[in-house]
Amino acid sequence: MNFSRKNFRNRIDENLLKSKFQTSKNFMAIKFQIPFITYSFKEFQNEEYNEYMEDFIYTEEKFDKDKNQYLFCVFDGHGGDKSAKICKNNFSKIFSNNLKKNKNDIEQSFYDSFQELDNKCKKEDCYYEGNTMTVVFIKENKLYCANVGDSSCMIINESKANKITVDHLCGNKNEQIRLQKEGCKIIDYKIEGELSLSRCIGDHEFKKCGLICEPDIKTIIFTPRDRYCVIASDGIWDVVASTDLVKFSNECKNAKEMCEKIVNTAIKGGSQDNISCIVISFWKD
Repeated sequence: MNFSRKNFRNRIDENLLKSKFQTSKNFMAIKFQIPFITYSFKEFQNEEYNEYMEDFIYTEEKFDKDKNQYLFCVFDGHGGDKSAKICKNNFSKIFSNNLKKNKNDIEQSFYDSFQELDNKCKKEDCYYEGNTMTVVFIKENKLYCANVGDSSCMIINESKANKITVDHLCGNKNEQIRLQKEGCKIIDYKIEGELSLSRCIGDHEFKKCGLICEPDIKTIIFTPRDRYCVIASDGIWDVVASTDLVKFSNECKNAKEMCEKIVNTAIKGGSQDNISCIVISFWKD
């Protein structure tokens, strides 16, 4: 598949970071202090099915001028691209400010930043448009992930792909219970028969019906088995399975190859949505 410059962008950045290991006879007891990071990302409009691109990616090395910090974000818009653009253009600064305010309390800074972005979207009249948001923040030997919506994040080793995000959909039983307690009417697995997401940024017309922007947050400590992290919009997950990711991780040599394989598989498999994908590698190519 050939991709036009208009709707397809690719980048790979590599930085060698120092690695420190604790001596151990048991390989699994080795502890990564600072991982080796490479990454690649691709965006594809899928013009045959979509007039507009509403997916956006944001990446930042040396976040807050710290060489051991990385920030990766996927925003999947719906009903328009306004709210997703607001998030892409503002999250990094807002998150940085909240980390300072909260004295590097990462979890609280995620909560505050998602809420602040949601408030910003409300001021920009995002009442009938919104976006999912999945953020990965890497700091030394830990990965922090926060998400609302159904843009998922997977950690892949040689034998398994572990999903670390929660799909916030009205078909999710826990989300159904929460929405019903708020008095929300769920019709055909949609809020008021219109919105399938149970959490997202924007869509303020539905915030009175139980829609929230509070993220689910996970913290992962790297292990020697971890090979890749994949963050992608549902244009990928509609087609690509977790077993595919494990297979690709054993076939591909680096983040760039892995990212191209995932996106091409989604396209050839018939994905009809915008596509956004970030692949982060934790091992040396």
